[in-house]
Amino acid sequence: MRQTLFRFLAMLLLVPLPGCATVFNGTSEEILITSTPRGATVTVDDSVVGKTPITVAMRRTRNHTAKFELEGYVPTSTTMRRRTSGLFWLNLLWLDVAGMAVDAATGSMYGFDSTNVRVHLTKMSEVR
Repeated sequence: MRQTLFRFLAMLLLVPLPGCATVFNGTSEEILITSTPRGATVTVDDSVVGKTPITVAMRRTRNHTAKFELEGYVPTSTTMRRRTSGLFWLNLLWLDVAGMAVDAATGSMYGFDSTNVRVHLTKMSEVR
């Protein structure tokens, strides 16, 4: 009985998990976007998404640029950069080439540097 259980557990360890990052991360990430002062219009990748504070689901397939505009303040922008997720490397550990391909194709192999974006807007009257 004990030997059967050991063999079963050993088999489980040898079976690769298809797309670890896809299963655990998903294809998008919720990012909280805030500004000081509040109420700035936020445009992400040329699409207006709302006013701060706002939470936006960002696809992990690429970096995203957020622009902030508020009357009387200097327009500002920032880039949300993706990084390779630690979960993606589990595929390599398992020698799961199919899982790596799935994670790469869906963007799940990435995550963003931060789940919070905070921007301080400067008054136009303070710019020389």
